Amino acid sequence: MVLCLVLVLGQQSLCLSLKLGSLLEKVADQKDKLGVAATDLIGAIGLGGEDSIVIDDIIDDDDQLGNEVIPEEEKEEVSVEEEEEDEVSGPEVNEEEAVEEFDLMSRLENIEKGLRTVKRIGRKQLEATKTLIQLINETKTDECSAQAVGIEVSSASLPKNCKEVLQKGNAASGVYTIGLPTGLFSEPKAIRVFCDMETDGGGWMVFQRRQDGTQNFKLGWVQYMLGFGDVSNEFWLGNHALNLISTSEVSELRVDMRDGEGVSKYAKYAKFQVGSEAEKFSLTISGYTGDAGDSLSAHNGYKFSTFDEDNDVYSGNCASIYKGAWWYSKCHSSNLNGAYLNGAHKSYADGVEWRNWHGYHYSIQFTEMKIRPVA
Repeated sequence: MVLCLVLVLGQQSLCLSLKLGSLLEKVADQKDKLGVAATDLIGAIGLGGEDSIVIDDIIDDDDQLGNEVIPEEEKEEVSVEEEEEDEVSGPEVNEEEAVEEFDLMSRLENIEKGLRTVKRIGRKQLEATKTLIQLINETKTDECSAQAVGIEVSSASLPKNCKEVLQKGNAASGVYTIGLPTGLFSEPKAIRVFCDMETDGGGWMVFQRRQDGTQNFKLGWVQYMLGFGDVSNEFWLGNHALNLISTSEVSELRVDMRDGEGVSKYAKYAKFQVGSEAEKFSLTISGYTGDAGDSLSAHNGYKFSTFDEDNDVYSGNCASIYKGAWWYSKCHSSNLNGAYLNGAHKSYADGVEWRNWHGYHYSIQFTEMKIRPVA
């Protein structure tokens, strides 16, 4: 049996390691029991070559696997019969016939011993299997479970979004596991997301963050589709996940920004949705409120573009020109995935831009894009 566990670094890793060590010790004990049983079988039968017993032929049914306990007196019968056989005298027989008959009797006795040993092996195998299953189930349900250490596991019981996480009593902002909807008849896939539980009532799932320039955002179509970065630092959750989440329920969008002077602004939209890959992850957005100015509604209806997948309506490649990836038209009034230029810059519109707040020559130092179900 090969037991594969994928662990992430963290406080829970030590806990699960100790549990795993204990489990492996118990598995080794069960393995030893099975090994002894197999050795018993080979020694008891004592046959080889043409006389070998095919175990599969012997244990075809449940009776031969047997759960019965062999009485002590039955175990002694064979040795008693062997002793009596030496004492009994009979008519004289041909020496060769006597040897052949003795040979046959010995083989029959060995076969009988073999059958009994097979039963014992069957019992030990059954006991060992039950023990292993119990140990594995205990590990799966332990407080050091896969979810606790960040292992991705599928589960229909997971919360669907950060709003449900909040409703379950988790009031602290941080990384949580939610169930990503994967289809009408499919079980959700678990993903780790960052939940903002403080801003505007909480329950927001963050899908983009810029804060220090440590993560390269000038990446290609596949990276933006699957997502990249660290959800606790700079990252993009992924267009595929955004499509599944935003189309499974009506969502609102909030964009929080902060400049180098510590001034914060926000833009909020009553409806936000990202199309499928076949639709080039097109943007549906409406219902602006906020104090940052509306620099996103102009991108409504446009497809997502990267430097290697040009879906804009400009004659050139907006993503390449403005060093980002966005729902470009001809080209943009916002560019939050642009180059991290950390404030004022001389180049034109290629930084982390929000035109209606800081124009095209200021790269905003901090941005977060987050969604929350309306209902």
